Amino acid sequence: MGALMREHDWRGHPLGTPDTWPSTLKTLLRLLLSSNHPMFIWWGEDLIQFYNDAYRQTMGPERHPQALGQPGRECWAEAWHLIGPDIERVMAGGSTWHEDRLVPLTRNGVRDNIWWTYGYSPIEDEAGIRGVLVICKEVTEEHLLRERLEQTNHALIETMDEGFCLIDMIRDESGRAVDYEFVEVNKAFSHQTGLHNCVGRRARELVPQLEQRWVDIYDEIAVTGVARRFVEGSSAMGRWFSVYASRISHPGGRRVALLFTDITERKLTEEALRESEAKFRTIADAMPQMIWSATPDGKFDYANEGWRGFAGVAPDSLHGTGWKALADPEELPALHKAWFASQEGGAPFELEHHARH
Repeated sequence: MGALMREHDWRGHPLGTPDTWPSTLKTLLRLLLSSNHPMFIWWGEDLIQFYNDAYRQTMGPERHPQALGQPGRECWAEAWHLIGPDIERVMAGGSTWHEDRLVPLTRNGVRDNIWWTYGYSPIEDEAGIRGVLVICKEVTEEHLLRERLEQTNHALIETMDEGFCLIDMIRDESGRAVDYEFVEVNKAFSHQTGLHNCVGRRARELVPQLEQRWVDIYDEIAVTGVARRFVEGSSAMGRWFSVYASRISHPGGRRVALLFTDITERKLTEEALRESEAKFRTIADAMPQMIWSATPDGKFDYANEGWRGFAGVAPDSLHGTGWKALADPEELPALHKAWFASQEGGAPFELEHHARH
């Protein structure tokens, strides 16, 4: 966004060119552009808009990039009845905060229900209130998960292929999370974890050597309310999992919902493929013959040590179509013809040609 702001033609814009902007605005823009958290600024009476890369990801093509420098009411006309009163309140000296608020918006050609947690604060300097600073986070995915859990009955949960459970964090006297208790599990839970009769029991009762990082991850989600999607393995359980975890509103603020899949087989397959590829490369590099491979469209993607040594060039220079620099230009048409004929018919071919080294 920093580059986009610099490249934007501000000549003739009501705000003027950047060298004339107030120092308060320049300072806030530096803060906004350096933040990884979604942030937005409405500046001046026209509520001229600025936003950072994190916020841009929530906008959709209907608004980005034209929203930069655009008056706020024009950009957000479809939601102005919701956000306009908040903005007026802040410009009058107040502030506002919303958690999990529905603000329907058109995005990617579809009007969607989108939930946000956000705060509006006044931007002030010696001249008074100059604009509105927005710090926000889209929480649609978290909201829909909570809604799904609230609206879905037990029978539906039981039909899910993914493992599902509700857990309550358990902390010691110092407040440190040391374990968690299973409150509810679905039928797929046992298949996905290998654990049975879990409701009402603690994780470390079922898996005594369970790694502390699992407890720490879930406790962080329970404390912060920030949902998390992650892939993690447990040596104690001998399994890998793909997990989506979200805090659930509950007295005590320590309940977390988990939706997960056992991906151990996939992980083992990936590891076997990596080992197989490493073994192949080791064998291929030890062979005196020159070995190389290419994608169906003729782009180089591998060469063994014999070929690299023969070529006498950096390995990266051969990748893609770089290998053509080593071939005789007069022989390339015949090589291309034989290559693509083999691709079309599926038959191998042999061809002698010169190569530079």
